[in-house]
Amino acid sequence: MSEIPDVSANLQEFRVRKRLKDVFAFFAEKILKIRTKSDGLQPLNLNREQEYVHRKLEEQKKQTGRVRALILKPRQRGISTYIAGRFYHIVTHTKGLLAMILTHRQDATDKLFKMVDRFYQHSPQMVRPVADTSNAKRLMFSGLDSGYEVATAGASEIGRSGTYQLVHWSETAFCTNAQMHMDGVIDGVPDEDGTEIIMESTGNGVSGVFYNLCIQALKGESEFLLIFFPWFWAADYRKAAPEGWRPPDTVNDQGEAVNRWEDYAALHGLDRDQLYWAFVKSRTKAQAAGVDPALGPFWKFQQEYPATVEEAFQTSGEGGIISVDAIMRARRAQLPDPPSSLPLILGFDPNARGGDLSWIISRQGRVLGRHWNKHKKTKTLQERVGMATRALDQTGADMMFIDAGNGGADIYDVLCELGYDERVMMVDFGGAADNDNEYLNKRAEMYGLANIWITDLGGADIPDDDLLHMHLAASREKDRTTDRKLQVEEKKAIIARVKFSPDGADATVLTFAFAVEKRSHDPRGDDAGEVVSDYDELNH
Repeated sequence: MSEIPDVSANLQEFRVRKRLKDVFAFFAEKILKIRTKSDGLQPLNLNREQEYVHRKLEEQKKQTGRVRALILKPRQRGISTYIAGRFYHIVTHTKGLLAMILTHRQDATDKLFKMVDRFYQHSPQMVRPVADTSNAKRLMFSGLDSGYEVATAGASEIGRSGTYQLVHWSETAFCTNAQMHMDGVIDGVPDEDGTEIIMESTGNGVSGVFYNLCIQALKGESEFLLIFFPWFWAADYRKAAPEGWRPPDTVNDQGEAVNRWEDYAALHGLDRDQLYWAFVKSRTKAQAAGVDPALGPFWKFQQEYPATVEEAFQTSGEGGIISVDAIMRARRAQLPDPPSSLPLILGFDPNARGGDLSWIISRQGRVLGRHWNKHKKTKTLQERVGMATRALDQTGADMMFIDAGNGGADIYDVLCELGYDERVMMVDFGGAADNDNEYLNKRAEMYGLANIWITDLGGADIPDDDLLHMHLAASREKDRTTDRKLQVEEKKAIIARVKFSPDGADATVLTFAFAVEKRSHDPRGDDAGEVVSDYDELNH
């Protein structure tokens, strides 16, 4: 009599295999082994950052059928490990896929490929495919016709002879020949469902392929998704602070004792041990550069362990004319709606000839962008006029200030013809400042007033938006004139330095162009007497 098969055991194995195929986190925990710093081989249990990246990638894949992602990261958070595991999971469960691992240095290439080989060597027999090619640069699975190739970015002709469906480009910002690899490897990935391109890197200044792609992604002008997470998400980025420890004070320009480290902790909600870890890390880098550690997080620390996207792309400790810390505080602020008696002002930077985004943003009292915060690519005068009329009609704004340059005069003329003449005004950034004792020109005056507003003790509330943040932080103060007037670097100098035009900042500062009175009848339904804006108080 033949032996009766164990149906329940077969069913259980089927369920396990299906879950291993369908659920990456389960596959990583049960199948993948990684070499840890102190505990030898251990299962790949996803940390918070890896789980976050996985969720964002899967959301994009569900929406578009493919993955195109840029991961801007702090150092040593296991993102390369996660992507290596992700691709190993895909190529061992799918036929006909070739994955490419591209890194910035040979040692990094070797390390990542050894990680993949370790996945393979330590996989249980039941889920390990047969490899017909296994060497230092290639791992292929015969029954699946899938596998891996690896390369280092120093070579100039990588990828031109092959087609890859999955590409992992590690530390993209530090790669030589990056544009050539974009043309060879990245452009060779078919524009088909199931393909994936993932570039991950720490920041490395405001230039290069990775930086430019991140800016385009922030502006919504790319198929790439930008994924960022701050350093303080890391459970192990903390250090027990000595008893009684307090970060050192420093002295500000007014001779007052301030503690910039405590301000940094309050800004990002850091606990004592997280703050001490950051202080120790930053102190080492600051002391090596001859900088006082009490001045706050050293720029090199912030670039390698950023708390914001803007920090990741720093190239020096120089800040913008609008305080970066104040921008972050304003992003986190949740102020109540401003009184309806305050005028509602719109700033419009049309950027009609720059090929960049047109911006309109509102300000009422201490709140920016709550009534209107729109930016879009516009090609025609009609589109830009349409942006303006919609903003004026839907917000009932008391005044819209329009940058007179880049086609703003044409927009102003049309709006006047349409009957908005009492609610629109052109502003010449190079014109005379109202307060010409303190400011070189109107541009310097508006930026100066915006900085006073955002740093005021009463607080400010701005949209929690990375792109606007980078625009606001982009402009720098030039050396004061001989008569001590504030001046801001020219637009072309900013664009040359950061590779984008800070039009969101220009739209913001336009809301400080001139004093505005509340209309006696508000089209939104609020009746109020005439009230002078906060402009006069800021300017005098």
